Order: sequence, then structure tokens, then C-alpha cells
Amino acid sequence: MTRIAYVNGRFKPFHEAAVHVEERGFQFADSVYEVIALVKGKLVDTEPHLNRLVDSAKEIRLPMPCSPIILEQHIHELVRLNRYQSGMVYIQVSRGAAPRIHPFPKNPTPSLVITVRPTNQLAFLEANKNGVTVITKEDTRWARPDIKTVNLLANILEKDNALQQGAYETVFIKNGYVTEATTANFWCVFGKTVCTHPKSQHILNGITKQRMQALGKDMGITIEERPFTLEEAYTADEAFLTSSNAFGLPVIQINDHKIGTGTSGRFTLALQKAFIEYIQGL
Repeated sequence: MTRIAYVNGRFKPFHEAAVHVEERGFQFADSVYEVIALVKGKLVDTEPHLNRLVDSAKEIRLPMPCSPIILEQHIHELVRLNRYQSGMVYIQVSRGAAPRIHPFPKNPTPSLVITVRPTNQLAFLEANKNGVTVITKEDTRWARPDIKTVNLLANILEKDNALQQGAYETVFIKNGYVTEATTANFWCVFGKTVCTHPKSQHILNGITKQRMQALGKDMGITIEERPFTLEEAYTADEAFLTSSNAFGLPVIQINDHKIGTGTSGRFTLALQKAFIEYIQGL
């Protein structure tokens, strides 16, 4: 677990880290967050993650407690104090403590919490190199999943539903089209074209997704952002997931439909390899 946490200006032992009982992030999910991968001592794409955090805060009219430059300094110091080489850095900005009424408090003092937990993304990929299965569900989340808020109850319920059915993930369907999974962006390969849902209010436009698109284009792979239906997805040659914890996780089955040959595909593995090499070059 996290050894040291950052809470509102102080680095504290994890068991002493706490926020006020009337913290609006706790009571209203009035809060935004980001997760940054730490791989072999290297933070992955910190700048775009922090830029998205600022954008999410703007979308819910939440003032940032400090600049991205200062926030990045806190993150690096926390990583140093925890002494982890691989893990996930979690950053949460909330509107702060205030009496529990719905209107925004006047002149709020935002809360900033940062933690680091150990995990090994490369070992995770190796353990799941033969691919995972997913199920699908109509998307019943609120209409702005593009804002990275802590309002994740629908995601949690569907993630748990997938696990109970022996699958790894639930992939959402919105207006007849595949959008994203509960914790990752979703991709399909049709022939020699790699497709994923376009940036919109229906998905969180993942930082790993954006990096994978750039890497693929540099490799000469045709990357297409377009909506596709579940019926199309069933006919895909390959499918995979991307997130800060999944750098191209192969999907070999959707519901009861085998994808392609039912094995990790060559485009998936090539993009996965390119992403790992990108991290190594940071």
C-alpha cells in the first residue's frame, strides 16, 4: 500500500492521512482525479494527464489548489518518499470541506490528495498475454463520462458484474455503438485498420489511447476514430483495451463471440511493444 500520502500541503504516513467528514468529494462526488502510471521509475505522460486534470476541473467549475508545475513537484516528491519503481499515482482534487448543501460554497478551499500504490503493469500484461474476455452492457452512466470525476458508481457496478460472470471487463454500448469499457478505452482491428471510438462526450479520451494513436501513426498503421456497432465488433480480427494500467491488453472474446482466431493479434502486440519501448525511452 501507499507508505506516504500527500494531503493538502503535507506529506503524511498513510494511516494518518485523512480529509474532513464534510469533504464535498466524499459527500457529493464533487471532485476530479487522474491516474499516472509509474513504470521502472518513470512517470508516463505526466503533462497530458495534468492538463486533463485542469480541463476536468474547469468543466465542473472547480478551482485548482496549485499550478500544474507545483503539482508535478509534489508528485515527484511523493514517488521519491514511497520508493516504488512501478505503481500508480492517484491525484484527486475536490471542492473541499463545507456544510452539506447542494450549492457551491463561496470561496471554497479545494482539497488535494495524492497517493502512490505499487503495481506492475508489465507483469500484468505478461500474465494476460493470452487475452481476456469482456461482456457488454447498455451505458446508463451520466451524460459526461468525458469529465474525469470520481462519480464512478455505474462503472464500479458493471466492473463487478463482469468479474462475477468470469469476464475481465464490461464494454458499454451507447445509441447502438460501442464506446468504452469501465476502466479502459476499447479498440477493434478490421483488416489492416485499427479503430476506436472518436473523442466525444460519450467516452473519456484516454491519455494512453492518445499516445497509442500517435505511436501507431508513426509506425504507418492506419488508425481510424469512428463509431462501430457491437455487431461489427463481433467480426473484428482483433480487439484490445488501453488505459494507464493496460498498455494494449488483448481481448479474445466479446460476450459469447470469439474475436478473430481467439488469440492475441499482431497489431495489438505491435502497438503494445511500441508503447513499452516509448516508456523505456522516457
